[in-house]
Amino acid sequence: MSNRGGPFPCLDAYRGIGMLLVMTNHVAFASGIRFRNETIGQFLARTDIAIPIFFMVSGFLLFRPIVRSMLEQREPTDTRDYFRNRGLRILPAYWVAMAGVFIWWGLPQLDNAGPFSAGPIGVIVFYGAMLQTFFASIVFQNYPAFDQAWSIGTEVTFYLMLPIAAFGLRRWLTGTSPRRMITSLLVFCFALWCLAQLWRTGLVVFQPSWAGSAIFWLPGNIDFFGIGMAMAVLSAAHQSGHALPRWIAGLGRRPWASWLIAGLLWVVVVNPLDLDLFGLFTIHGDPLDFSREYVAKTFMYGLVSCFFLIPAMFGPQRDGPIRAFLSSRPMVGLGVVSLGFYLWHKAWLLQAEEWTGAVPFNGSFVRLWAITFAGGLTCGIISYWVVERPALGLKRRSSAVGLPKAAPEAAVQRS
Repeated sequence: MSNRGGPFPCLDAYRGIGMLLVMTNHVAFASGIRFRNETIGQFLARTDIAIPIFFMVSGFLLFRPIVRSMLEQREPTDTRDYFRNRGLRILPAYWVAMAGVFIWWGLPQLDNAGPFSAGPIGVIVFYGAMLQTFFASIVFQNYPAFDQAWSIGTEVTFYLMLPIAAFGLRRWLTGTSPRRMITSLLVFCFALWCLAQLWRTGLVVFQPSWAGSAIFWLPGNIDFFGIGMAMAVLSAAHQSGHALPRWIAGLGRRPWASWLIAGLLWVVVVNPLDLDLFGLFTIHGDPLDFSREYVAKTFMYGLVSCFFLIPAMFGPQRDGPIRAFLSSRPMVGLGVVSLGFYLWHKAWLLQAEEWTGAVPFNGSFVRLWAITFAGGLTCGIISYWVVERPALGLKRRSSAVGLPKAAPEAAVQRS
């Protein structure tokens, strides 16, 4: 179900924009333009900011109904509905895409990837349960046609964590004043942000053998969800009559200023002039290489994504050219089909390399991009109409943890 027509009509467009960034990043790496053209390559290398955007949107949309129900002292709905609806949103499209990619490119041949690495059934169970997220460094080296699906596993881990966190927060904050509740929820979100910084720093300092996979796990990405959750707290509080922080209210009224700040911060991470900057923003050739640059980059990505998303979460959602663009039919449509697009695009990139005769890291960026876009978009549209939309039709109206059954926003929020 789309957000179009609801309280956040621009958020679907961010999914579409994020999908284009993900695809562009993968094509840039596969084609080798990242390495052949130093100036353009630096910008293309930093299009991996899309994943934080996806995570932040999920944190915002899923946590906001929980906060509203707490502030309004309403009973939460059955957690089983939440899991059912999350499953319907992700699993049918994921399993169909997984099966399609396996038929297209053959079953993965995994080594040393845990107990599910032996035999076809084990491989299917391994991927079907999204366990590849926990062995990402191995999977990345063995099966590029579906390696991007690690982020779906991280999303699902967040889905599993959220009801537990909601239960604990409700027990902790029951009977407190709304102002204290808001402050406490923001402190909780800040704690999640701190956890991610500590996790990443620990990986860089101690360099455990499993670090190459651990950077993809939920603790290494929980700050992005946490920032989205913090914005959900402020948004729900504002709807309940509390004032927004002045800087957020101001940027909500001036989306161009919010995007300008996001763009400037992103350029700092790109570092097109190759400034020293204490060696924090030097782009590595191998995405699995990480050092202080990994910690600095992800820290900045949180800030960039926050400012980039503010116009879709705060301020008059129908005013101005930026929001008119974001809520336009093509952008919303691209966001609606983004899940299937995301799940299929790497397989199409490999096909594009075969069709164009591209050798690794030495192909035509434009041709690979065009074929990958056309194929991925086609599969995304088919996935939405044939798989996702019928599954979404099975959702109950009361779809989020903590949201009362009669609340109108249940019908307009899609995550």
